[in-house]
Amino acid sequence: MTTPHYNKLMDSLERQTKLARSFVYLLDQEQAALQVMGMAQLMKISKQKESGIRQITYLDEQIQETMQDMLPETRETAIKLSDFASTLPAPEASELDEVRTILANLRKQIDEKNYVNYNFTNDTLQYINDAIGLISDNVGTEPIYSARGLGKAVNRSPALISRAV
Repeated sequence: MTTPHYNKLMDSLERQTKLARSFVYLLDQEQAALQVMGMAQLMKISKQKESGIRQITYLDEQIQETMQDMLPETRETAIKLSDFASTLPAPEASELDEVRTILANLRKQIDEKNYVNYNFTNDTLQYINDAIGLISDNVGTEPIYSARGLGKAVNRSPALISRAV
């Protein structure tokens, strides 16, 4: 027999799963926008990612609170879903484990896609810095753009010694 706390937990986990799926989709959109350097789209996606992260964090806290309400002796510690499932009757434990597995797989996809997008961004930034360096004849100097996209101070004064080989 399910309890109101269990129903609340499963509702939160279902919302968390939907949010994770939409985040995976958002990261796919981000990758496509990175490939075409669609800056307007990337800015929009960045704002959506911030909002999604806030929602995921809120749901994580809500899930923890619900589990702690169901197991008051764990009030001071974070509870893993896998550990919590062992305290439930078999049907609920099985259902929770199934949702936990889906959520874990989605989070793994999020980590992988975020890693790919991060590396793509850094590689592109390095390429841009190299191209600017070649154009401005500053090969081997500090990058012109930082990892945060802000300009760096670059010495544009003429060199006393020619760099031409």
